[in-house]
Amino acid sequence: MIKSALITAFNFLAVSLSYAQICGTPGLDGAANAASAVNTYYPPAAKASIPEGGRSVTLLAVPATDAYNNSFGSQQIKAGDMVLIIQMQDAQINYDNTITYGAGIPNSGPDGLGGTGYKYINNTGYFEYAIATNDVPLTGGNLNFRAAGLNKGTVHAYVNQPGDAYRGKRTFQIVRVPQYSNLLLTSNISTPPFNGSVGGIVAFDVSGSMNFNGRKIDASSKGFRGGYGLKANSGNNVANIYAVSSSSTQASGKGEGIAGTPKFMWDGYNEVTLPEEGLPRGAFGKGAPANGGGGGNDHNAGGGGGGNGGYGGVGGNGVSTMGSDFPNGGRPGSTTYQNTPDLKRLIMGGGGGGGDANNSLSGVKGGVGGGLVLINVGSITGSGIVLANGGNGEIGAVGSAPDGAGGGGAGGTVFLKVSNPDTSSTLTIEAKGGNGGDTPTDKQGNKHGTGGGGGGGLVFFSMPQTAKVSINILGGKAGSTPENSGEKHGAQDGTNGQSIRYNIADLPAYLQSGGASCYPILHTTLKSQSPAGNVFKGSKVEYTVQVYNAQNVGNAGGVMVEGLFSQYLLCDSISATITGETKVTNPGSIFEVSHGKLNIRTGPFNIPSGDTLTLKLKFTVNCAASLGILNASAQALYLDPTRTASDPQRLITAKTDAFGSAKTSYEANNSPVPGGNYDGESTTQEDIKIIATPAVSSNSIALAKTVFCDTGDAELIKGSTPSGGNGAYQYQWQSSPDGTTFNNIPGATTIDYDPPQSQSSVSYRRVVISACDSTSKSNVIKVVVGPTPIANFQTPDICLKDASATFVNNSTIADGSNLTYLWDFGDPASGTKNFSTEKDGTHLYHQAKTYQVKLTVRSALTGCATVIEKAFTVNGSIPKADFELVNEDNLCVDAGIRFKDLASVDFGEITKIDWYFDYDNRPDQKESDEYPELRGSGSKRVYTHFYPEFFTPLSKTVKVRMVVYSGQSCADVQEKTIILKAAPQIAFDSIPAVCINDAPFLISQAKENNGLPGKAIFSGNGVSSDGVFSPAVAGEGIHTINYEFVSSNGCKKALQQTIQVFANPKINLNREETILVGGSVALNPLVSGSGLSYAWFPQEGLSASTILNPVASPSQNTTYHLIVTNQFGCSTTDSVTVRVLQTPQIPNVFTPNGDGINDTWNIKYLESYPSPMLTLYNRYGDIVYQGIYTQGWNGKKGNQDLPEGAYYYIINIPEKTLKYSGSVTIVR
Repeated sequence: MIKSALITAFNFLAVSLSYAQICGTPGLDGAANAASAVNTYYPPAAKASIPEGGRSVTLLAVPATDAYNNSFGSQQIKAGDMVLIIQMQDAQINYDNTITYGAGIPNSGPDGLGGTGYKYINNTGYFEYAIATNDVPLTGGNLNFRAAGLNKGTVHAYVNQPGDAYRGKRTFQIVRVPQYSNLLLTSNISTPPFNGSVGGIVAFDVSGSMNFNGRKIDASSKGFRGGYGLKANSGNNVANIYAVSSSSTQASGKGEGIAGTPKFMWDGYNEVTLPEEGLPRGAFGKGAPANGGGGGNDHNAGGGGGGNGGYGGVGGNGVSTMGSDFPNGGRPGSTTYQNTPDLKRLIMGGGGGGGDANNSLSGVKGGVGGGLVLINVGSITGSGIVLANGGNGEIGAVGSAPDGAGGGGAGGTVFLKVSNPDTSSTLTIEAKGGNGGDTPTDKQGNKHGTGGGGGGGLVFFSMPQTAKVSINILGGKAGSTPENSGEKHGAQDGTNGQSIRYNIADLPAYLQSGGASCYPILHTTLKSQSPAGNVFKGSKVEYTVQVYNAQNVGNAGGVMVEGLFSQYLLCDSISATITGETKVTNPGSIFEVSHGKLNIRTGPFNIPSGDTLTLKLKFTVNCAASLGILNASAQALYLDPTRTASDPQRLITAKTDAFGSAKTSYEANNSPVPGGNYDGESTTQEDIKIIATPAVSSNSIALAKTVFCDTGDAELIKGSTPSGGNGAYQYQWQSSPDGTTFNNIPGATTIDYDPPQSQSSVSYRRVVISACDSTSKSNVIKVVVGPTPIANFQTPDICLKDASATFVNNSTIADGSNLTYLWDFGDPASGTKNFSTEKDGTHLYHQAKTYQVKLTVRSALTGCATVIEKAFTVNGSIPKADFELVNEDNLCVDAGIRFKDLASVDFGEITKIDWYFDYDNRPDQKESDEYPELRGSGSKRVYTHFYPEFFTPLSKTVKVRMVVYSGQSCADVQEKTIILKAAPQIAFDSIPAVCINDAPFLISQAKENNGLPGKAIFSGNGVSSDGVFSPAVAGEGIHTINYEFVSSNGCKKALQQTIQVFANPKINLNREETILVGGSVALNPLVSGSGLSYAWFPQEGLSASTILNPVASPSQNTTYHLIVTNQFGCSTTDSVTVRVLQTPQIPNVFTPNGDGINDTWNIKYLESYPSPMLTLYNRYGDIVYQGIYTQGWNGKKGNQDLPEGAYYYIINIPEKTLKYSGSVTIVR
């Protein structure tokens, strides 16, 4: 009754709530000393969404750890893990470039000056927990889960969409939330910065106690990112720009927030630039998009502070000397609620707006908003700090050059739920706004815009009034100019945030989970599934164990089901199923017999809330079991959700009906574990009664046909239906080759048996087993298998004159048993003589014809028989011998002489032919053909005989004798004389290799050896028919020469030889070389070939005469010849002439007066040089003559005589790089 009432209460609770609480697996991650990063962050796929009631989503890969060691997680999601689903951005704003920017009204903001806020917050900040029902690796994949909404889906809808022209981007993220049993902080915990998709959140659950140990949990400056704009020329102050493209030089970048992500951002570590504007109408301008701060406008106005629990502060005005169009500082980021903060929404602090910069190359950054901290713990001990502060805006200065400063980031949100804090613990919580940036380099009268302060954050906490909690949610201070002077130049502080103490009942049901309310409650039942009544020894019995986890509690992790059964039960199998979506694999089990009981522990399992684990345990009752009642008990143990590091695998079970050694209280508080187990000593649902087993009877087998030939393919052996025993029967068929020794047939365990084919005799019987000691053996059936005889006989060759025909019997049988015979000679006219039972049959035939002779052979043991039938011919008595010469025109002795069989018979066949190919000289030598071609086949056999060769005389005569038979006594003879011709005997010796340039020659290596008259004929590449070989015609390579000798009697012989033709080396020499007297030149011929040697002549004037490249230095013109010889002895010759140029002899005076003496200026030897260029100048440097010297100069310029005097010459010989210069005098 207690169990029923408890289950009914849980069902009522589940129905009465609009949404059930969602619990994970309390303490799943065990007791831990937390590391610096505890969560794993999965971004959804692009444009992914989860509708309300949704149960799956596709996830991308977890981002890699960045260069600053910010880790996005290393623990993948596994089935049973708790995950946080949270919508980060979904708000909509008015994006007109007017005072209505943001909220769509002209008086928004703490100062009523408009330009900030949002129109619709939509699902921004909505969050809930879900339980994964499958694994998702760090590389991403599809996540299935159950949540607290309708049909176990989500309570809210979530969307991930890029921004467009009408609204900014919308994002949600999936975070794996660790579920500790107890937690000791040994280092500070932080979160990676929000990267536009994931990060910025610290979330964990502790079922038992959390010891802060003086550490801190820090999400400061990890929220929405600060804005900025790159350096740009800055004009006069302008106040009316609320939203403009990032290409504008009149404004700076807005901060990130719930309404979208602008183009330029600062995450506290990196400058981030997106390819798109990110916000409708533009990412720059003083308008504040929801809780993101606005950017400062020209000239050097400050950025507005981000908002969250409190408003951000407006940014300071621009430079006072650049006009008075004020206010132009970035507008303040708005609060993230309208009147009262919503417990169902968790929102990060908005990023501060960037200051307007015309000096800083990378702009002036707004501060980063604070992130989110979600802590759900049973109790807190020790002292610690929780931080979600906004970051400070950057100062407006680059060296001594001033710029507008950045707005501060807003404080983030802390959501803390503690069931039972230690009264001695002290907890400090901060969600302060960041300060606006200062402008420290300002000069008097030339102030720049300082940054607005960030708004304070939000702190939601559920803790008793006695808890020692210090909360700081102050807004950030506006920057000052100069630093710390108190002058803010129009900038405002951020307003304070809010802290809200709540009761768990204030939360919607789906967020109330945590602590003891999520501890699983297990109820275990056990019953026997065996038929009612008695059970025999050896029978099969089955138990069902069910473990039910109550509704609206956490999963039970590491469940081990323990059962105590009779030691006389042998476990055959254990199978597990579970309701709901959890997958169960075949469980592992531990078996132990102690104190007369069989203890079976099976698991581990994970049992979600409201689901039931069912175990089916099948046993065989041991034959040694005593008669009487068998009892069984069961309990379910699971991981203690409050276990500590001192006992990390601590298992607990419900106190009710627990086994004596089980732990039945929580480690953290020693309170009893609720639920219930099953005690079989006090109940009867599982009782089994063992009774005595009667003997088995009615066991017989039958088979209609039992004798087979060659292969025994018996039909199904039918077995009778047994009686007696325990009514459950096992069958085992056995076989025996000798009928005495029987062996089990593998797999033959059915009531009937179909034996396989067999080549030998086999005996069969059936054994029936029921219960333990009750067995019965059936009668034996022998399947007899005998071999079939192999029938065969030989037919004789006879003719009609022969006395009788005897048929030789060759029949056999494999087992050697006796055979019987029956002959049918195919001659019914002979009456009873047509049959015989002798082994070899003999019959006298009276007519030449073909008969069908049949022999039946039968086994005397099995009666297996075989019949063979053959055609048998009684040939006629008149054979006729005849043959012809096939190659009568070519009876050369070295060729085979061919004889064609033309013999015939009046009926039947020629049975044998004897050949005597030289009957006169060798009458005792014959060749016999015992199987001539059939006469009616149309094919005449040709016999070839090779006679001994002879070379003289020119011919010989021989007699050929043919004897043919149609039976043993029927024969005929034919004789013919033939003339054989002598064959030539030739030889063809090898031919030496030649060079391709060798002259044609007569091949002398071929000859006829015996002087037989005839003619030699040659053929092949490069050879004439009369044997003249031309290497040049044949070409390089190996060539085949055919030699055939035809004797005068027409007989021929042929042989082949090869000849190799080698290529001659190739030479390419210049025809002529020139040198100066006393000079030298290297002779460089181009040669090809292998294994080359060289010889130059004459040798005079050469450096060497046996190398390829000698140096020639003759004293006079000389022609040198080169002989190149390859490794085969083939050589080639070429030559080159070396001309020796003498030094020119240049006269320095000549007399061109026409007296025929020395009238021309002749330069001896110059004409032998190649293309000498002669140029003559007068004393003024004018050219009087220029040209190639071929003959002496006559002292004229054109046709005019030149006057007496000195002239200057230059002689250039380019080919020899020679130059001569000097003067020559004309005397007339």
